[in-house]
Amino acid sequence: MTFLDFEVREVAGAVARPASDVVPRTPRKRQNLDQTLVEILESFTGTTKLRAQIVNLNGKPQVVPPSSVQPSKYCQIVRSTPEYRERCYASYKRAGEHAASFGKPYIFRSHCGLIGWAVPVMTGQQHIGTAICGQVLMWEPEDFFWTEVREMLKDLDERSFGNLKMAAKSLPQISAKEVQHASTLLYVVISAITQANLNLDIKDRQLTFQKTQLERERQKRKRLEAYLSQLSAADQQVTLLEERIVTEALNRNWLLLGKLLDDYIDQLEKTKCSAVNKKVRLLELVLQVFHKVESTGYEIDEKLKLNLVNQIQDAKEMSSVKSTVELLWSYLRNNEVYDPSKPRDEKNDLGSIAERVTTYITRNYHKQLTLVQIAKATNFSPHHLSRKFKEQTGYTVMESLNLIRINRVMKLIKESPDQPLKHLFPEVGFNDSSHFTRVFKKYTGLTPSEYRSSISSSLRRIL
Repeated sequence: MTFLDFEVREVAGAVARPASDVVPRTPRKRQNLDQTLVEILESFTGTTKLRAQIVNLNGKPQVVPPSSVQPSKYCQIVRSTPEYRERCYASYKRAGEHAASFGKPYIFRSHCGLIGWAVPVMTGQQHIGTAICGQVLMWEPEDFFWTEVREMLKDLDERSFGNLKMAAKSLPQISAKEVQHASTLLYVVISAITQANLNLDIKDRQLTFQKTQLERERQKRKRLEAYLSQLSAADQQVTLLEERIVTEALNRNWLLLGKLLDDYIDQLEKTKCSAVNKKVRLLELVLQVFHKVESTGYEIDEKLKLNLVNQIQDAKEMSSVKSTVELLWSYLRNNEVYDPSKPRDEKNDLGSIAERVTTYITRNYHKQLTLVQIAKATNFSPHHLSRKFKEQTGYTVMESLNLIRINRVMKLIKESPDQPLKHLFPEVGFNDSSHFTRVFKKYTGLTPSEYRSSISSSLRRIL
């Protein structure tokens, strides 16, 4: 995201600026935010009689309100030289960077001796522009002041420098306290507006995500119904039970899961498929249950998993498999895997913090999560959570969150390689495409586009 959605000249009645001062912008979707910022600057200027404008990340003017105070005669003289005009932009750029890094207004002295202040315009953690105000003095200019200014503006001829001294007499003079109050006022108002706009964006994306999920479920159900219409009654019952078993495994409803597995084996015996195919189908289901349970942050004993698989493969009849499958749901029912609803003593279970956090992240990765939110949701302090999680997993909490998000995106790309990438990253909790691309490349070594191309190439080779 670069910044405001329309060019200075597109603001109705905007103050005319030299062509070199304007950075062209293509109109986008954020005109409501832009217009609100324009109104804020207009109100601020009307109240304080001070010049205010929005500059981009390079320090060049982006939006100048229609009723903005004209640049002072002092500044007009300085900016008559292209080199000094560029220095002015450079000072705005530096001031904006400092304001963004400190997260508050930054009061600075420009290259020509005047006082100004920069207010960062942020969306979340991203710096998208800077409100610049000032062109004032905080004291009556003295000889030392002019000595400094002359040193800064060496290339200004004597006549222009004399005019500069005359122009300084008409500059506003305000106290340090007034500067502080004015900068704080502008910061508080702009921060509130941009945060409200960001919250609306997040809600829109969450709503879009929910609609997408509902549509996927609808399509899945539609495909299932079409498939079931071609099956016998016994096959239909088996297919429906498979779907319910996978769902209950994800919901950790162990008691119901055991009953469903019993019913499933009974129904599977009634189908007309061969004994080999029945065992293959049961194995596939059990492996799905393993995957769903462990995707919520649980860890099932590897020996148990191997034992179950081997016993199913070696079983001569489906009836003998029942006691084998009983091991699985009994293991889950007896709470030998961690259940977040029943917290355990951390001293007796070093993995509990990592499990609780991973479970929470897995269920909420599509939301805008911070370390503080995750810590609050899992009942730990942020510092304690960070230290213990890193000890137990080798990753930070946010690295683990990003890994889960990237794995989900990779799966979505494989499932729908033709779907535009801009529709995918909001679904997994990223609200900025450039940040998403950086994180994706960090963990995969490829950009999202490169990864999708590799998937498409693989599919073409297979076909």
